[in-house]
Amino acid sequence: ETFVLSADYSVGLPLALGDDFYIEYKDVITDLPKEAGQLLAYGSLGLGGKITNGLPLRFDLKLRLLDSEGNEIPMKEGAGKMVIASCDPTGKAVTTPIDLVLGGIDKSATDLHSIELVFTVDSKGAAGVPFKKDSFLQVALSARIPEGISMDLGGMLFTEEGEETNE
Repeated sequence: ETFVLSADYSVGLPLALGDDFYIEYKDVITDLPKEAGQLLAYGSLGLGGKITNGLPLRFDLKLRLLDSEGNEIPMKEGAGKMVIASCDPTGKAVTTPIDLVLGGIDKSATDLHSIELVFTVDSKGAAGVPFKKDSFLQVALSARIPEGISMDLGGMLFTEEGEETNE
């Protein structure tokens, strides 16, 4: 006589990170339009919104503008930097407002060639808090142009003779 025994099992191992957990990722974006430097010299671009983080990880993003020789193009104080808080010590999600701005560069510094991204992840603020099945990261983003856009529509709505046109 043959007996068949089937078994199914799973093992849940808690994962928590210590105080010294740290990962850094660097990349460079080089395919920028040639007008990007002029745009950032006369205004700025930004991201707004919020990030709700239920992970025991803190995220730090730094953006540096580089010219064609690899030199940093200085931006106004605080531009190009953002920190996303980790969950709290009990594991409850924390919401961080997003206010990431690129711009405020000198008007003569229009040789923008690339943007260097430095993205770091660490366990500051939540070291020892375990990951859970329902841990999450939720992001809501919007593009912003803080100084707005000015356009002269005069030549677009009237002919040279001053008559209204729909063309």
